Amino acid sequence: MLDNRKDLQWFCLPTLDDNYTWIIRDLGAEITVVVDPATAEDVHIFMQARQWRLDAIFNTHHHWDHVGGNKELREMYPHVQIYGSKKDAGRIPYITHLLEDGESLQLGSMEYVVLSVDGHTLGHIAYYERHHKWLFCGDTLFSLGCGRLFEGSPQEMLNSLEKIKHFCEETLVFCAHEYTLDNIRFAHSIGFHPPGMDAFYDEVVKKRQQSIPTVPFLLATQLRLNPFLCSSSAYLHRISGLSKHASALDVFTWLRRKKNLF
Repeated sequence: MLDNRKDLQWFCLPTLDDNYTWIIRDLGAEITVVVDPATAEDVHIFMQARQWRLDAIFNTHHHWDHVGGNKELREMYPHVQIYGSKKDAGRIPYITHLLEDGESLQLGSMEYVVLSVDGHTLGHIAYYERHHKWLFCGDTLFSLGCGRLFEGSPQEMLNSLEKIKHFCEETLVFCAHEYTLDNIRFAHSIGFHPPGMDAFYDEVVKKRQQSIPTVPFLLATQLRLNPFLCSSSAYLHRISGLSKHASALDVFTWLRRKKNLF
């Protein structure tokens, strides 16, 4: 799958069971970036078919299904630059650039802002391309879901999601897994059924029946339908059954625990 723009293209590479590796091509500068390569083989085949060179790897966090291709890709493309969080310096293979929150990256016509989004892990970052409003968020935000908390706290994840909520609604979100259908089923299981959910469900089912990815997705849709972005809403508060004094953090913590057991 690709998206044609005047200056940039993105491509989706399904890999492993449900991972997505993203490839971004700057047409004018002939620069190619891969985001979270789970394996090297899929990326290399893609690049060889087009006779492109690989210039940069963006890692969002250290989990093996996001960095598994780093070593072999570095061997295949010795000049490749590998970016990741400074907090993950010892956990991302062959990392060459240590990034911090708020830092800017310029590659050809692409301009990325680095966003610290701790929660799923400590040291998780996202990459936001300013001009096209593309957010590569790894395992922080999913379509109708969010990442499991392996290292961070509920408060850290909630803070990270609040950061993402403040991007413009036209932001196109590129996450790293195909979890949408399962996340809809979870929302149904807790009685979370805002207006528009049925139409969204039908659209997702049709796509998956044809093996079409449900990612990327618009942030605007998530602000309406993703329960993990609605922890401060009175609607989700009522569903949780928590006391009227419960905070948004209490509701989010309840929601994340329910999802862990789903």
